[in-house]
Amino acid sequence: MIKQLLTEVITSEVYNFIPVESTGDYFFYKKVDGESKRFLAIIESYDLLSPLDYNANIEESVPGEIKTDPAFEKNTDLIILLKIDRIDDFEKFEKSIFLIEENPYYYKKYVLYYFSEEASAITGTKFSELSDLLLDREKFKGYKKSPKLPSAYSIAARFFIKLPFLEVPIIEGELDSVDTIYEQSLADNKLSEFDASLNKMLEKHQDNYSSLIEEYIDGKMESN
Repeated sequence: MIKQLLTEVITSEVYNFIPVESTGDYFFYKKVDGESKRFLAIIESYDLLSPLDYNANIEESVPGEIKTDPAFEKNTDLIILLKIDRIDDFEKFEKSIFLIEENPYYYKKYVLYYFSEEASAITGTKFSELSDLLLDREKFKGYKKSPKLPSAYSIAARFFIKLPFLEVPIIEGELDSVDTIYEQSLADNKLSEFDASLNKMLEKHQDNYSSLIEEYIDGKMESN
């Protein structure tokens, strides 16, 4: 299910990756945009190898069509889809995930891990629906309260956190005017009454700032 969602998005019109004929456990994709080239290698797994093993395995598995391309080593991302049966099992993978993703050699590596409960929660879901889910404020509140709890929102968020080439969905709306923001700021800081009083004094005294200051001081003295 997770690989299906990933394949759906990378081959969409937005990202335009096309599959390269692959054999074995690794699936390869390429994207050509003028002089720019980018490649993806994807593997599904229930366990993790060392970064060196992944580097070696890709060298052995990469199709000849892209292996000889000078851009392959510099512009290839390895995406490891790691299925974890139970959330309690995550700790035994945590250190390996860090070592893999921080490994600087050959390929950029990303471990997109997911739990069985998350896979079940998004069964039959299209990627566009998963993307829209991120904009659900109530779901976000639940995720923020319990970020480690497996849910459809948690796997949706991890897709965009782990895969930096994905465009994070945003809500476009009209910005409040400067006046509105100013008035709200005054209200939040309980300064609305003071601002109104000050404006009245400015209108009364206009350019006579000495009189303005005197009235303001007199007012403060009386209030005390």
